[in-house]
Amino acid sequence: MMRKTAGMAVVLMLAAVLIMQSLQGCTPFFWTSKSQTLLTSGKMVGRNTIQGDTDIFYRDLWDAVYMVSRIKGVIRQESRARGYIQLDVLSTIMDIRIIRMTKKINRLRITVKNEGEPRIDMAKEVFSKAIAEGARLSEK
Repeated sequence: MMRKTAGMAVVLMLAAVLIMQSLQGCTPFFWTSKSQTLLTSGKMVGRNTIQGDTDIFYRDLWDAVYMVSRIKGVIRQESRARGYIQLDVLSTIMDIRIIRMTKKINRLRITVKNEGEPRIDMAKEVFSKAIAEGARLSEK
């Protein structure tokens, strides 16, 4: 009986998060692994910025962002301690920040700088690949 109640509490909490995120215009992302369910909500916070909060460990999130960045383009600057990577992708500069919100929650923010039209599609792609890779690294 206790197990069923705990399961219902988790389902209700996830439903409440989904409703709140949809009211704010956010797009929720879920990754389920054997050991945990990772909840990440991603949203556009500007014309050229996407950000999301996740419960992936900082170390795993950094490793994932670094790996995806090396694949996507040329890293100009990096600082693991500050959680910052500046990336050059197809003549577009991408600033990636990992901000520690609490002990368990980290924020991933990706800003695209381009002289013409912002390439937000590239930011979304890097964001989703980094979160997926971070989730994979976290379950090890």
